[in-house]
Amino acid sequence: MQKTVIALAIAGAGLAAAPAFADSNVTIYGVVDYGYLIRNGDSGLQKGDDPSAGNCKAKATDTPAEKGAATAGCPKQEFASGVSVPSRLGFKGSEDLGNGTKAIFELEAGFLANTGDNSIGTANGAVPESGALFRRHSWVGLTGDWGTVIGGRVDGARYGVYGKYDPFEQGGVANAASLSGQVTRGDNAIVYITPNVQGLFAVVAYSANLIGPEAAYNSGDLRDWIVQPNYVQGPLSVTLNYEHIDIHNSPVSAKIQVYQAGLAYDFGVVRLSGMYDHTKTDTDENPSCTGGINCDMAEYFVGVVVPVTENDKIRASYVDYDDRSAAENSCRKFGIGGTHFLSKRTNFYADFATITQRDKGHCTIYPTPTAGSDDAGTASNQTGVGTRGYDLGIVHRF
Repeated sequence: MQKTVIALAIAGAGLAAAPAFADSNVTIYGVVDYGYLIRNGDSGLQKGDDPSAGNCKAKATDTPAEKGAATAGCPKQEFASGVSVPSRLGFKGSEDLGNGTKAIFELEAGFLANTGDNSIGTANGAVPESGALFRRHSWVGLTGDWGTVIGGRVDGARYGVYGKYDPFEQGGVANAASLSGQVTRGDNAIVYITPNVQGLFAVVAYSANLIGPEAAYNSGDLRDWIVQPNYVQGPLSVTLNYEHIDIHNSPVSAKIQVYQAGLAYDFGVVRLSGMYDHTKTDTDENPSCTGGINCDMAEYFVGVVVPVTENDKIRASYVDYDDRSAAENSCRKFGIGGTHFLSKRTNFYADFATITQRDKGHCTIYPTPTAGSDDAGTASNQTGVGTRGYDLGIVHRF
């Protein structure tokens, strides 16, 4: 979670029902992203059963379910929402409580611009969230000179570090985070952000269960402890992140350790950034963890953002994903793209990415960092399509 999560706008729309004695404000904001997405290339996961179609097409006699399974991982062209930036609608605000302290809140819902459906920010609607409303953010808290405390559903810390240092900011076919399972949001969280002292601040957080309500006897709960020091001063940005996740009796106990470091420096003519991420599961306590995306993995990337004109930027990155489990689903990814801003709130984007498999790798292109899920990194980087991706679209912020 970044410090800017508490930077609330002052000029908000006042609620008619707000108490007359409270100095408060509410801001309505949002993002609409609509783009065209092309993904192709053989990831080795195509399951078609019609040999005449290059093993990427169902037979005419297949049932609808069989046809859906047969075309999994096959080339795809589509109009989609949230390709570069997840579409969303949000409400945030503050109330002055006096003595330098404010009450703050944020409620944020994801949606699909191409269909109007509710979502958690996936680009193709693969994860419908019927009944879920504010799945992106829903938190309330207090802030003052002493720091900030919030509680509720918040951004995942590891996920936030990817977004801070990835030149593609977690979006588009070239994003780095979709190669590794992500906890994009954390439920049941309490977060403390220290005051900023000459660029240095820290985030300390705890989640009683990352996914959904806490269970009876806490069986299956995923408890997460987080410590994240940050230093941001002028052109330099540094983040360290440590997480300890305790999976309680689900069906056996397990422990996951996360170690991250991110660094960026803006030279004016170019911004250089990089990140290293190592996630390891204690396999002694979880012997079933012989494969899978977060049993033992390491990922690093380096990236650049080059301002060409006042309104145009070129960005590129190189990502190396090393699956150290028995699955050996390792790969490398290169991405390049650009943005053109029509105004401060509206821009076009276009990106290209290609994946090279390593070891037993079957990595795929997925345009969001969730890899199809917001559940504790259990999603696979094999749920996307192909090894080459292209995107083109428009984003408007309000």
